[in-house]
This record gives sequence, structure tokens and C-alpha cells, in this order.
Amino acid sequence: MATLILSLLLWILANNTIVASGCMEIERNALLTFKAGLVDPQNLLSSWERKDCCKWRGVVCSNTTGHVMKLNLRGSYDMLSEEWLCLSGEINPSLLLLSNLEHLDLSMNNFSKNSIPAYLGSFKNLRYLNLSYLYFGGTIPPQIGNLSKLRYLDLNSEFNYPSVIRIDDILWLTRLSSLKYLDLSFVNLNTSTDWLHAVNMLPSLKVLHLFLCSLPGISTSLSHFNLTTLKVLDLGGNFINSTLPTWLRNLTSITYLDLSSNEFHGIIPDEFLYLSTLNHLSLGYNVFKGMNPKALRYLCNLTTLDLSSIGFGGEIMEWVEMLPRCVRNNLQSLYLGYNNLKGNLSGWLEQMNSLTDINLGSNLLGGSIPTGVWKLPNLISLALYNNSLEGVVSDVEFSYLRKIQYLDLSFNALIVRVRDDWVPPFQLKGIALASCQLGPNFPAWLKSQSQIKWLDLSKTKIADTLPSWFWNMSRFISYLDLSDNQIKGRLPLLMGFTMLWYLNLSSNQFEGPLPSLPHNIQIIDLSNNFFTGVLPNIVLPQMEYLFLSNNGIGGRIPSPLCESTFLEVLDLSNNNLSGEIPECIGKSQEYLSVIDVSTNNLVGGSLTPFARRNIFRC
Repeated sequence: MATLILSLLLWILANNTIVASGCMEIERNALLTFKAGLVDPQNLLSSWERKDCCKWRGVVCSNTTGHVMKLNLRGSYDMLSEEWLCLSGEINPSLLLLSNLEHLDLSMNNFSKNSIPAYLGSFKNLRYLNLSYLYFGGTIPPQIGNLSKLRYLDLNSEFNYPSVIRIDDILWLTRLSSLKYLDLSFVNLNTSTDWLHAVNMLPSLKVLHLFLCSLPGISTSLSHFNLTTLKVLDLGGNFINSTLPTWLRNLTSITYLDLSSNEFHGIIPDEFLYLSTLNHLSLGYNVFKGMNPKALRYLCNLTTLDLSSIGFGGEIMEWVEMLPRCVRNNLQSLYLGYNNLKGNLSGWLEQMNSLTDINLGSNLLGGSIPTGVWKLPNLISLALYNNSLEGVVSDVEFSYLRKIQYLDLSFNALIVRVRDDWVPPFQLKGIALASCQLGPNFPAWLKSQSQIKWLDLSKTKIADTLPSWFWNMSRFISYLDLSDNQIKGRLPLLMGFTMLWYLNLSSNQFEGPLPSLPHNIQIIDLSNNFFTGVLPNIVLPQMEYLFLSNNGIGGRIPSPLCESTFLEVLDLSNNNLSGEIPECIGKSQEYLSVIDVSTNNLVGGSLTPFARRNIFRC
């Protein structure tokens, strides 16, 4: 009996899992060597001092062997501290000692001085690799094609754009036969003429993002089509000049299709008849001549339809009637902006009760906004800008918008009348009422809106002072335009508005000294006011446009202005500036194309950088 029990125990030990007590010493040392090559100002890896590396931040070990299986050091943005929590430095090859690694995520960090290391292609067990948003440069190494077990590959380089990371020869991609997810957005593929052939060799692929990749073209037909499992296809922003490919009809599993911002032309064909699983269809910003009336007939699962700026004209009602009833009932997002559609909103829009997002801006629509549109129960975003809509919009209509977050009624003949004591049932993140009749009083109902990120009340006939609560309304505001009104008063210090990148208060009646501005601001227009005092002696490293003309600003041009190395336009004309123009202006600002300091009391200065470009006016 004892022999039998011993044999049974040995069998259990040999055939069942054995829990490891902690991480491997060799792998712990490898991680510490990797850490030594990183710059970690926020001390994100403070836990990387304990004995057991399996308990370190971002490290996941196998419960059975103790080997490191997963390393997730993805960066993030902290909304409270308003800063990026990320690492920089270099990716040390000591990581190769993590020979059992299956998951590696270093995304949203800053390795701007590096290229993607070729040795990352040596992780034979890797199934997940995310190197997106890392500011890498150079060429993506073909050794990535050695990761034969890889199922997920994300090399999205949006943060690095317009700097270029590229692939010279994409055929290494064909060796990743197990790949299910691929994102090469913002990677330059302009020499990869065989990109479609390479992708077509990935029979398991379900998601493909190739947004803004400078694709050199597209084959309109394929002799053999392998992408029958593809669910997501994003080819937006590539300026592909072609008719729509006939192989689209073979995407029988597709749910998301984005072909926007290209140069596809001709008639939108009936290829889409076959894509009954489609939820999202974006064909906007192309040059189609029209659409086959049957093209969308069977797309009853469609929830998002984007046909913005494709040259459509005629009566909007006739176009909508081409949509089958099931689409009109289920559609959640409808984008038809920047076309030449005529007619009004009555008789069709208020019947689409599932809509959450509507953009009909920049068309030829007229009439009033029907009450039924305001009553759409799920509306989150409504954009009707730049049409010929008319009538009165009051707090009665606004009260129906309980879920609204984004509202743009700009550039219509609308009159907005809202009671001063009205409290909205919503919290807006963005509102634009430019050129609507809103004044003369500043809208008091905005006091309750604490989440606004962009606000445009330009040309709204406001003749008032800004209430004290306005500057406490939202610390997250990033875009503010109150230009072309008659707003009076002084400006407070604006340095606390750390998200603000666009500020336009031009053509008002503001007075007093110029405010101190937030560090990251990019576009400033305070022209045509009554500002006095001197230019603030502060550094604005991200500033691109500065308009301060037609004020009463005196003193000298401060030399810290030279540290705005991204400056493109500088207009200080018609003020009381004196002294010399700093010689550094223009020498360290390679993007500077226009500078106007005329009608001041300036003397001397360095004209040389501008003489050959004919942009200096003094």
C-alpha cells in the first residue's frame, strides 16, 4: 500500500502544476538592468526594489513556474495633476533574458532618441507587442517578422507625426501568420507597393488599422482573397486615388470600415449590399459622383454612417429615403456635413430616435429646427453649423437636451433667447454659437457648465463685461473664442488654464495690462482691443501665432519671445513699442513666415533673416 501511495504522489508531482515561490533571480536582475536604462522622474517603478519581482508594478509571472510572462509599462495621462506619467531612456537588451515573455506593452512612453530595437524580434514566445505612441524614429526592423507566435501588434506612431517612422520592405509581415490585430497607423508605407499582398497573407487577421500611412495605391481586385475573418478595416487618410475595390464584397465578417479622407471616386457601388454585418461605414472626404440607390439596402446593422464632404447635392429628404427603414431606425451617428444638400429638417430627422450624434454642418439647409429634433431622446452631439437655419431657440428647446455634450449652431440666422435664471439639465463639453444673436448680455446659464473644453461665442452681439464666475467655469477649457463682440473689462491671470491652446478675444473692448498666459498656449489673438502696459516677460515654448496689433502696448519687445521656436506669425503692429528689435527673433524660429511690427517706435533690429523672405514689415 505504501508503495502505491508513493507512486501516486510522484505521478501527481510529475503531471500537475507546481506553484513557484517567487520570480527567477536571473529575470529579476534582467529587469533591474532594464530599469537602470530608464529615466523615471515620477518614480513610477518605485516598487521595483522588493525581493519578489512578480509583485512589481507592471510585472506578471506564471503561477506555476515563476517566469515573467507579462510586462506592462504603458504610460498614461493624469487628469488631476495634468501631466504625463511615462518613462523615457532606452530599451535595454537585458529584456531578452525574459525568455518566456508573452506580453510586452511599452506604449505611451517617450523613447524619442531611439529606433525600435531589432533584438525585439528574438522573443520567440511573444504573442502581444504594443509599441504605440513611443516617438520612435527610423525604420521598423524586419526582425519583428520573426515573432511567429504574435497575435497582436500595435506600432501606431501618432504621437511622432509628422516625423516619420517607416517600413521599407513590408514582406516580413507575411511571416506573422497568427496575427489577429495589426495597427501601423502613422507609419510611412509609401514604398510598400505590395502592402495589400502582404496583408492578404494573414488569414487570421481580424483588425487592420493603416490610417495616414501614405499608402502608394490599392489593387481594385484580388485573385485570391484571404481576409474573410476581417472585422475592422481602417484605410483612412491615405489619399488613395482609385475607384472602390471590388474585393470589398468579400469582407463578409466586416463590422467597421473606414475609407475616409482618400481620393476614391466614381459612383458608390452596390458592393456594400454584401456587407450585412457592417456597423460603422465611413466614406467621408472622397470625391464620389453619386451613390447607387441600392448600395445600403441591406445594412440593417449600421449604427454609424459618415458621408461627409463627398460632393452630394440635391434634396436631403430624397437622399434619406434611399436609406432602408431598418437603417433609419437603428442609426446612432449620422455625418453628412460639407455637402450641398438642400431642404429642411422637418419630416425625417425627428423620426430617427436612435441618433446620438448628428453633423449636418456646411450644407444648404434652411427653415427652422423642428421641436422633434430637440426631443430626440439620446442626443449627445448636434452640429448644424454653417447653414441657413432661422428662428428662435430658447431654454424651452434646450431643456429637452438632457444628454447633450456638444452643440454647434454657429453661422446660422438663429436668435438664442435664454432666461438668466434658467439652469440647464445637461453638462456641455463644447458649445459654439458663433454669429447667432445671443447678446447683449453675457449668457448667465453658462455658469453651471463646469466641464466645457471648447467655447465659441464670437460675433454674437454681446456688449457686456465678463462675469467674475466665467474664469472659474472650467479649468479644462482648451479652445476659447469670444472675438468680434463688445466685451469690456480687464483680464485676470490665465496661467492656471493649463489646457488652453487657443485664445481669441480680438475685436472687443478689453483694457488694462496683458494677462500672463498658460505655458502650453499655441494661438493667441488679442488684437483690436485697448490693452496697455508691456509685453509679459515670459516664455511660451509652444506658441505658433501671436496677434497683438491695434492696442496701446508699450515698452520693449522681450527677448524671451525668441524662445518660442515654433512661432509662425508675429503681429505687433500699431502699438507703442519702443527700443530695438531683439536680434534673436527669426534666427531660432525656422517656421516664422510673417512678422509685422509696423507703426511702432522701434529702431534698428535684425532685418537679415526676413529680407529674403519678404515678410518683415517695420
